[in-house]
Amino acid sequence: MSKETDRFNQPTQQLQIEVSPKWLEALGLNNRRVPEVYFPSDSVLGSAHSGAIRDSFEKIGLSALFCVQGVPTFAYLVQEEYDPKAVSEAHASLWNQGLTSLLLVIADETLRMFSLAKLPVKNFDNKFENTSLIESLNLSTEALKIKNLVYGAETGRLWQEHRDFFKQNERVDAHLLKNLIKTHKELTIDLNTDAAQALLMQTMFISYLEDREIINNSYFHTIFDSGISSLYEVFVSGDVSNLGLLFKSLARDFNGNVFVSPCSFDRKRSIYPI
Repeated sequence: MSKETDRFNQPTQQLQIEVSPKWLEALGLNNRRVPEVYFPSDSVLGSAHSGAIRDSFEKIGLSALFCVQGVPTFAYLVQEEYDPKAVSEAHASLWNQGLTSLLLVIADETLRMFSLAKLPVKNFDNKFENTSLIESLNLSTEALKIKNLVYGAETGRLWQEHRDFFKQNERVDAHLLKNLIKTHKELTIDLNTDAAQALLMQTMFISYLEDREIINNSYFHTIFDSGISSLYEVFVSGDVSNLGLLFKSLARDFNGNVFVSPCSFDRKRSIYPI
């Protein structure tokens, strides 16, 4: 629901390359099937995380996903030539999903392991590899170690060995909670607690609608004559009445009470004109 990657450079579509048979065998994936391993051509119907899996292939350009107990755990990205900037963009997108734990980048004879519990970089520089790269493994000299990655994830040994790279305080859920607490504190300067919480709840719900493309740029254009095309632009406009227009439209179109809850959004104590 969050749009944490708005703080970072927006990712570009990666060139999708299949995992070669040589690497499939080296990784121990050649005999694995859905729901343990997903490839771009596989159906995701029935998966609890079908939306995230589909986005990983279609929007991020991943080559494969390995799941532990149904949860995407390893993200495989194959590159013709190692491109750290493109890797950092894929890392930011996967971090924002909050599901996958490890990004495995395959280029030539090298496998690079990146922690997805590490905060993405805002602007790409050397800090990305310094903070997120766990290790690089060569296929010729470290084949056994590569093959044992899947087993290590399933048994928990992998996470224990590299526990310093998987601390909870930099994961997207922890980061989102920290931002929500900070935002709530700032909102209560002018609003009471109920009003601030309602505004946060409604903002997250609209973000969800945008993320699932239930509402899009065209929807905003039907509401605003000023060219506003997203929730972000509503806030950037600095005009509180724009929130009123948006909430009124959503309350009508979705025929629910989410946007007319009795706090900052009722008519008696509204923070904007309706």
